[in-house]
Amino acid sequence: MEDASTTSENVTDPKSVESAEAVSAGAVYDQLIDELVGRTRAEGLQLTGEGGLLQQLTKRLLESAPEDEITDHLG
Repeated sequence: MEDASTTSENVTDPKSVESAEAVSAGAVYDQLIDELVGRTRAEGLQLTGEGGLLQQLTKRLLESAPEDEITDHLG
């Protein structure tokens, strides 16, 4: 009798797992972006321009990128 844990039906392709995670992360990002844009519009705030959502997001991303790189580099 064949052990069920070693059959090819139970083996998950690592690439398909990574792909599924990327799709899932992409869906989460889409939802978050939609929510931010919706709230910004509902509150009558600017999406672009001085002090707008895009400027604030860009600033935060650029500020956090070096911290993430240092953390990855140092472990």
